[in-house]
Amino acid sequence: MKLSIKIDKSVKETEVIIISNEMNEEVENLSKLINSNGANRIIGKNDDEVILLDLKEVVRFYSLNKKVYVYTTKGEYEVNKRLYELEEILDKNHFVRVSNTDIVSLNHVKRLDFSFKGTIAIEFEIGDCVYVSRSYLKEFKRILGM
Repeated sequence: MKLSIKIDKSVKETEVIIISNEMNEEVENLSKLINSNGANRIIGKNDDEVILLDLKEVVRFYSLNKKVYVYTTKGEYEVNKRLYELEEILDKNHFVRVSNTDIVSLNHVKRLDFSFKGTIAIEFEIGDCVYVSRSYLKEFKRILGM
């Protein structure tokens, strides 16, 4: 394996590119290692304040007006990642995409309400509620073993 590091001061975000002639165990392990780096924390912004947030405190990620926010047990913060990027790095055993605008933490779910026809309402310990959209319902049920 060959490693190259290129420093470019004009780059705003670090990018890692793996070039290989095939997908093999080494490439998969590198990808997992890179994606899991810092995977138990995420950076949130609130006005001029930048905070390192523990993923154990995250209740949900959601998008609103083309911005992504994280709702935690301690407050609400803006995140500089898209929902699809978060999906790639978050632990799929704890975080589940339930709609085009929401990723929820199963660790903070208080109860599931099946009384709504064709969907499920998710109530969190903090009192908030979101709905599983029909397009994500089958996968949500599969993850829960239903």
